[in-house]
Amino acid sequence: MPPRPAVPALIATASLLAFLGCGRKAVPPPPDPSRIPDITSWQQVGGLRPSFAGPHRGSWQRTWLDAEASQALEANAFQPWPDGTQLVKEALSQDGRRLGWFWMSKENQQWVWGQAGVDGRVTWRQAGLENSCAACHLKNAPQFDGAFAPVWVGKGRLHIGAGSSQ
Repeated sequence: MPPRPAVPALIATASLLAFLGCGRKAVPPPPDPSRIPDITSWQQVGGLRPSFAGPHRGSWQRTWLDAEASQALEANAFQPWPDGTQLVKEALSQDGRRLGWFWMSKENQQWVWGQAGVDGRVTWRQAGLENSCAACHLKNAPQFDGAFAPVWVGKGRLHIGAGSSQ
C-alpha cells in the first residue's frame, strides 16, 4: 500500500484545533508585578473627580480601564469582571500633583490589588480579600464586583453609609 500524503492529515488536525479553540477568548497575561501597566491607550472614565473614601479621601482621581475592562463595561458584563480586566486609579493632590497610582487586576477569578509611587514602581501588591482595598471595594460595590467604575459612567449608584469607608 502506498504511503498516505501527510498534507490532508495536517489540514484535518489544524481544522480540528481551530474548531476546538473557536469562541475562546485569549486572556492577556497578568501585569508586570514591578510596575503599573502602561495606560497610554486605555479609556479614561468619569473625568477628574474628588476621591470620597478610605485612604484616598481628600485627593482627586482619574480612573483608567484597559480594553478588556472597557468592553465589559460597555456590555454590562461586570458581575463578575472577566479575567484580564485591569483598572488603574491615578491619585492627584488638590493642586494637580500626582500622588501615586492604585490598581485592580482580575487574575484567576480574583482581584489583585496594588499601589505604586509617583514613578509607577510598585510598592505593594496583594491578591485576595485580606486587605483594606478589598474590604472597602467589595463592601461598598458588591453589585459591581468591587469596582466603582460603572458608577462613573452612570450604570449604577453606590450606597456608602457614614463611616463605612474609613
